Amino acid sequence: MSVILQEKIGLLGVDLTCERVRLWGIRGGLSVLDQGMASGSTFLLNLLLARWLTRDGFGAFAVAFTTLMFLAIYHSVLLLEPMAIMGPAKYTEKMIGYFLAQLKIHAIVVATLCGLLALTGGAMSALGVHRELATATVGSALALPFLLLLWLVRRMCYLVQQPSIAVWTSVTYVGLMLVGLVGLHAKQWLSPFSAFLWVGAASVVAVPWPLRQIGILRAGSGRACPVMPVVRESWNYGRWLAASHDWVGCRGGSSRHANSRPRHDAGRCGGRTPCAPDNVL
Repeated sequence: MSVILQEKIGLLGVDLTCERVRLWGIRGGLSVLDQGMASGSTFLLNLLLARWLTRDGFGAFAVAFTTLMFLAIYHSVLLLEPMAIMGPAKYTEKMIGYFLAQLKIHAIVVATLCGLLALTGGAMSALGVHRELATATVGSALALPFLLLLWLVRRMCYLVQQPSIAVWTSVTYVGLMLVGLVGLHAKQWLSPFSAFLWVGAASVVAVPWPLRQIGILRAGSGRACPVMPVVRESWNYGRWLAASHDWVGCRGGSSRHANSRPRHDAGRCGGRTPCAPDNVL
């Protein structure tokens, strides 16, 4: 390593050694692997359902899944992003208490988002909207809190510098998800609703082990930090990200929903409805 580079790094107060570089490389590689598995699981989920469901069924799943991902961004900007910044900056000595406070905030946020999805699905059913779309929306409401909890726990693993735990959590989730989907398809029980239920179930099963490994489920893990200060910090940090998300959604939402909403188009759907949204495919 050049003398100039050593001097530059020395100004940052970091003692760069071969062991430290190796450790950073391993953790960086594990982080990339974990993120790749998270993205790959979504791709595999949509790929398998596109092959195994009817056009109506996959179209309903894709619309509901796109809506779930849209709502999940609020969870990300109000919890995950602020936690990644505020946690290491202010709560290094009481990280477990900070995590417990974040879990309480998570419960409040997902209860709100799930309520919105469940009410939407109920309204669809009451108004006679396409049955599979209504049931898929209700299924997404049931899966959302557990899928977002999985994302939250994986982010906690990064804050305690244990990306290997996040990787094994993703491996567990992906394995369970694939086994469950194959089983549902073999038994001819696969539908948009059952697919969402299984995604939620796989998330639930994958979560306890990392929570125990990072110390949250261990006896005597400590008390949660006061929730309101954490809420204010997360809101002050994330509200601008949420506002920008709203702005982008308002500008591009009309075109996305034009492509993803259920529609009767015999030329493209063979007389069936709804079509799969183009942006998901």
